Amino acid sequence: MAMPVYRVIDVIPEPIGTGGAQLNSPHPVERHVDPFGRVAMSTPVTSFEPMGRTKSRTKKVIWRFWGYLVLAAAVYVWFGNDTNIILVLALSALSLLYMLFAAPMWCMAPNTTNGKPCSNNAHGLLIGCWIRKHKWEKVKMVVRRQRWAELCRRSWSTIGAQAATVGAVGSFASAVAATITLIIKV
Repeated sequence: MAMPVYRVIDVIPEPIGTGGAQLNSPHPVERHVDPFGRVAMSTPVTSFEPMGRTKSRTKKVIWRFWGYLVLAAAVYVWFGNDTNIILVLALSALSLLYMLFAAPMWCMAPNTTNGKPCSNNAHGLLIGCWIRKHKWEKVKMVVRRQRWAELCRRSWSTIGAQAATVGAVGSFASAVAATITLIIKV
């Protein structure tokens, strides 16, 4: 049975002349101590060292769902006092491209082995998962009129697909309205 090791952080004054700008400042030191009081290891702990994850969870979520933030920015610009139509058009188009090709969701392509829909991760309403046959399955559905009903069913099958579908319809409507407004003003 392994003996547990305890982490203790002490504040030990630094020797004069070794800390550069931090002369005589207390410097935290991490010691790993076993139950008998023996120090297993001493390492200095500084405030800028990454401990654990190097990227915050918030940044990962923002990077993964950036298209929804762009759509929210387009709505904000629409309802602002000084509506910049070119900016609304650009934000709406960028959000539409995100919803069609980058929004995280499930593949939902039919499996030939068990008949159930594929539950691999996919990107966007039109791109399938990593399986070659599934990759362009949804794009083929857009081209073939007979498969539009199946594409609509898949677009509303999961919460990620529903959010992307509503976002795509909203950003498309916003882009069309901005284009019409731009044509009328010019």
